Amino acid sequence: MLQGGGMIHRIGRRQASLLAAVVSVCTVVATVLAHPAGAEPAGPAVPDAGARPPAAAVGAGASTPTQTVPAGLSPAAQQLQTETFAVQALAEQLKKLDEDVTQAQSDVLAKRNAMNDTERRLADLREQAASAAADAYKASRALGPLGEYANDLHKLSKVTPAIGTRAGGEGAARELARAEAAARAAVDDYRAAQNTQTDVTARREALKLQYDQRSAALATLTANQATNAEIDAYEAGIGAGYDLGANADGLVPNPLVAQVLDFAKKQLGKPYVFGDEGPGSYDCSGLVWASYRTVGKSLPRIANEQYRDTPKVDRGKLIAGDLVFFGPPGSWVGIHHVGIYIGGGKMIQAPTTGDVVKISTVWWSRYYGAARPLPAVANPSAPPTTSAPPGSTPPSSTPPSSTPPSSTPPSSTPPSSTPPSSTPPSSTSPSSRPPSQSPSGSSGGSSATPSKSPSASAKSSTSSAPAAKPSTSPSSAGGSGSSGP
Repeated sequence: MLQGGGMIHRIGRRQASLLAAVVSVCTVVATVLAHPAGAEPAGPAVPDAGARPPAAAVGAGASTPTQTVPAGLSPAAQQLQTETFAVQALAEQLKKLDEDVTQAQSDVLAKRNAMNDTERRLADLREQAASAAADAYKASRALGPLGEYANDLHKLSKVTPAIGTRAGGEGAARELARAEAAARAAVDDYRAAQNTQTDVTARREALKLQYDQRSAALATLTANQATNAEIDAYEAGIGAGYDLGANADGLVPNPLVAQVLDFAKKQLGKPYVFGDEGPGSYDCSGLVWASYRTVGKSLPRIANEQYRDTPKVDRGKLIAGDLVFFGPPGSWVGIHHVGIYIGGGKMIQAPTTGDVVKISTVWWSRYYGAARPLPAVANPSAPPTTSAPPGSTPPSSTPPSSTPPSSTPPSSTPPSSTPPSSTPPSSTSPSSRPPSQSPSGSSGGSSATPSKSPSASAKSSTSSAPAAKPSTSPSSAGGSGSSGP
């Protein structure tokens, strides 16, 4: 018996590393299975402190921004103005909430996918742990009772580096614990995203109800054409006091603006519908968005964000194609309407409920500012800055009527030397004209020479004598054209 016991002792020492691994597997697996971590946490959901919350709606939870109504209008016009301001402000807030609802829906979907990923990862690790536990149990049954070697195996497991890397080892246990924590956090994030979506949707529905009610009242007021005409005339009177575009610095609209305005004008008469961007109906920022989209210019969808994201211009520098914005003084967030400036104090706009896309006087009484989506360019029709070389006359400097077309054949005089004349080339010697008179006449010369040109030219056209002198020379007529009034 003693001999048999010694044999078992020797066998156990030789297999100490294997037995230590088995003990480690059994211990870790038993500990993990005794503390399940996949259950969803009870109690209120706590949002992840590191997650960026969805953007709050503009004006959400606050009263509708108000704007001062001009006192010079009749009571009916003032009422129309008040309701127009309110409905336009509600419309912009509603569009922002629509974006927030869409964002919240996307966030819920993303958080649900993340939660499903963490749950699949956790399930895989648990399956591995269960498989390792089964293997460890089978190994322990094959080795027989550990008896007196249990303490030695426990000590050995603490100093054997390879044990922690095996399935069911301490490293695997830590990984499983991290996966359980990630799964709990993913569940919390998903619940928080659901709560946000519910809250934003409820606020959107409440604001939509308010918008619908006030829009119905506004549609009745908008039908009064006389009131609209009064407001338009009032705004035109304000605009008459401005030097619109007087400081444009010689700039003209970008060539693409013509295409933008052409598209916008083709939408005239189409109804205003909240949230629409064509082709059958538009709201204010939807018309702007769609018009500039035709030339590949991408703009935000909401009026105040269109102002925020485009270069600003002064009222004195307005040119066609600029965007004009309206709202109460203060932050750009309060902007609630936008139109496309077409020049002359006019704009194309989709005003509000009950109205259509139309050309109107800019609403100067509620004007907030202007912006330019496409950069302006230099005026291509501006006169050239370079001077003409001596002895030549610019094409535009000589009036077409100064020389009768039939008096001189086209081929009788080279274009770059002597201008056409009523006197045949052979009758006038090149030496009969002083050398200094031709350059001075073509470049503007002295003020005395141009003053003689009209009468001299008349005499040369009616006289048949070949004794024409320098005062009757065509170059004098050219000098008159270049230094005209």
